[in-house]
Amino acid sequence: MSKRAEYLFALYSGSLAEPGDPNPYAGGDSLVLPKLWLRGYMRMLKVRIETGPAMQTYLRAHVIADSFRVAGMPLPKQVYKITYPNGKIYVGSDVLGIGNLTYFGSPSAAAKARIAAENEAHRLDFMVRKEILWESKTATDAEVRAMEVKLIRDQGANDPAIGYNLTPRWPTPPV
Repeated sequence: MSKRAEYLFALYSGSLAEPGDPNPYAGGDSLVLPKLWLRGYMRMLKVRIETGPAMQTYLRAHVIADSFRVAGMPLPKQVYKITYPNGKIYVGSDVLGIGNLTYFGSPSAAAKARIAAENEAHRLDFMVRKEILWESKTATDAEVRAMEVKLIRDQGANDPAIGYNLTPRWPTPPV
C-alpha cells in the first residue's frame, strides 16, 4: 500500500469510527497516521452534531423565531419554573424569545445528574410542570437574565433542598 493510500485510509477510518472509539494508530511508529485518523474522527463528530435531531429542533426554533421578528411581531422573552415529580424546581430563561412549549431549559451536567438521580423513583411515570413566571416583549437579554437571577433567589431554586439551580450560589452557613 502506498503512503498516500495509507494516509487516506487512516483519515477515512476516523470518519467511520463511532463516538468513543480509540485511535488505532496511537502509540505506533507513525506521527502522521494518528493525526489523520483524529482529523477524520473530529469531522465525523462535527457532522453528527450539526445534522443530529437536537440540532434540527434547535434550528427550526430559530427559523420560527426569526420569521416572527421579520414580520415585526416580537416574541416574548421568558423566565420559567420547571417543577419535577419530587417537588424540586429549576428556574430558567428563554432570551431568544422562542417561547417554545416543549423547551424545558438546559441545566448544567451536574444539575442533570442530580435531577436524574433524585427522580429515579419516577422514571416510569415522569411528569414535569412548566410555569411562566415572567415574560416581556421589550426586555433586553441583560434584563431577562437579571430577572432570572432574582426569581431563582425568590423561589429558592438555588437551595439544594428546594431546587436544582447551581447559580447564584446558595449561601452555606459558616463553620
